[in-house]
Amino acid sequence: MTAPARATPRLPAAYAAFVPVLERLSEPLLEVLYGQLEQFERLARPVDPRQSAIRGEFEGLGGLTLRGDIDHVVQSELLLRTEAPLEFLRRLAEGETVFHEKEYADPGARAVYRAMISVGPGAIGHGRIVALAALLFLARTAAQRRAELHWCFLPRAEGAVWFEAVSPNTVKRLLRAASFREMTAEDAEDAAAAWADLHAGELATGGLRPVDWMIGARSRGGALQGAENGLVFAVDAPRRGEPRTVELRVREGGREVSRAKATFPPDGVCVSALRTPLRPLAPPPTTGPSLPAPIRREPSGWAPQYFAMTSGKSLVVRMARGLLVLEFDNQFAVWSKVFIPLPADALLAGVRQRHGHLTMLLHRSRHGRETVQLSQVRLHGTPALAVEAEADVPARMFARQHAYAVPTLGEPGPALRFYSTHGSPFDLTIGTDRTMRMNAVHKREAILWSTGSHALFRSPRGVDVHKTVGGQVDAFLTGDQDPGGKLYGMALSRTDRSLAFALAPNTWTVARPAPADGSVVPSSCLKLELKPYETVISARIVDEAVVARIWSDARRGGRGDLRTLTYRGGQESGGREPMNLGDRALGVARIDIADDGGFWAVTTDLSGRPDEILHLRRDKSSSKPKLTAFDLATLSADAAQVETGVLDG
Repeated sequence: MTAPARATPRLPAAYAAFVPVLERLSEPLLEVLYGQLEQFERLARPVDPRQSAIRGEFEGLGGLTLRGDIDHVVQSELLLRTEAPLEFLRRLAEGETVFHEKEYADPGARAVYRAMISVGPGAIGHGRIVALAALLFLARTAAQRRAELHWCFLPRAEGAVWFEAVSPNTVKRLLRAASFREMTAEDAEDAAAAWADLHAGELATGGLRPVDWMIGARSRGGALQGAENGLVFAVDAPRRGEPRTVELRVREGGREVSRAKATFPPDGVCVSALRTPLRPLAPPPTTGPSLPAPIRREPSGWAPQYFAMTSGKSLVVRMARGLLVLEFDNQFAVWSKVFIPLPADALLAGVRQRHGHLTMLLHRSRHGRETVQLSQVRLHGTPALAVEAEADVPARMFARQHAYAVPTLGEPGPALRFYSTHGSPFDLTIGTDRTMRMNAVHKREAILWSTGSHALFRSPRGVDVHKTVGGQVDAFLTGDQDPGGKLYGMALSRTDRSLAFALAPNTWTVARPAPADGSVVPSSCLKLELKPYETVISARIVDEAVVARIWSDARRGGRGDLRTLTYRGGQESGGREPMNLGDRALGVARIDIADDGGFWAVTTDLSGRPDEILHLRRDKSSSKPKLTAFDLATLSADAAQVETGVLDG
């Protein structure tokens, strides 16, 4: 006799906003998770969305709602009370009764749900999936109440790392985190204090109101016992021939408001879900109606995005709340990390790292003025920031700059050289009274491109390459191809002495190195026509063929790997084993070649915030690809913090 097929759980409609995250999870994990979320929906009705919501003064009655006080029932519903009392009771019991909605004044503050998840012994195995479901349930509840969700997992020896989004990478970290003990009240207090330090400015002005929630297994003496707000679970012991179950409880306002039982699918499914939480990348379809439309490429601007390579082993990373300066040793371990918080209104106008200091130029819009603010940050010893001068600048000088751009400053000299969003050059001179004066520079000195450590400029021969802390180091011949128009990409490799640029989407021009004696010789560039999901990382001309490193962008339908290919006469041939980024490929927002021949990349979460820095290289002994990942939230939390209050002084 054939056993009846298991009914496949469906995603509750309330979680539609999380589909971009959920579709990256593996089929076994989705099967378990959907079943848990269906059970959590039983807990949703007692959790009133009006509770814990920040409200101002009552202003009156506005629209209609299915939740409300009995004295605000609409008149048509009250008619049913006398004409059809049973129908009135049915509608009331099933939540179909219509009420007038109360309206309140804007309180000027927003709620932030601080979720702290215990990853102790009670959350091992099946319990970890319950914790993930509880996190999604709380995220859904926070969104319903128009609150933000910040979360962390505890205990953690290095202290809490706070996340502000639920992404595939953060889900994977939660599923892999573990501790020999449960979260204690002291762990929760330390985590809350770390969060308060990150948001000190908004807390001081009353712009935030944190609401703490605890998630974890029921235990004696832990932080969840007696918690004001909590999602508590207890996984039952296994019984032969019976499915595993879990008891779910919700506490709010210091009391238990609901309780439910949930059933797990067979253990084989749960084990597969934990072993393989993310869906593997598949090759893009080449035929059929399901092929996604290609993403249109836009001009990328001259400034590096997300990170700037200030030297072979130093990065300046633009985070949502500031700058993270990282320095690596020869084994690519981080030996120095400094975090510089930036004011919410500050736009980065330029940086330069030199001799253990970071020169930083910020664009500010305050009190009806547009200014640039120059400061110096000491990176070694005890990190410190000093503001040097400030100057007024024209409006819209940095309009449409990418939110995570890391523009570089010009070479050191008597004046400070910086560039607008469109690459126009300007000089700042500092007077004896610590004021600055700005002067426009001829447009022939406009910047074309920057990697952080090098800047590229037009020249009569083609393109000149300068170090940002030194003079000219190279030049390239571009023939009749003028790179001064809209650029859709540029790829410079100092190790290969190569340059390629795109003046149109998917069409790349490969330049030739200029003769060392500075002479101008006839030159013809070679062209590459690439697929919409391909990007040149480096390309050079060898015996009238092009040898190129090509990134196949998984976000645009590519394979998520880096390949070395040779193009000759329109024919493509492969080379060494591809360097594959695996599950991380879908999050890669930028990849670039480093001065040492390796590659740096950055992944972002669904909101576009930087998530991880990746270093990719080939092992010297085996020639196999070697990937090192650095979690930016962890590095920022563990970094030396620079006091930046003087920026608003």
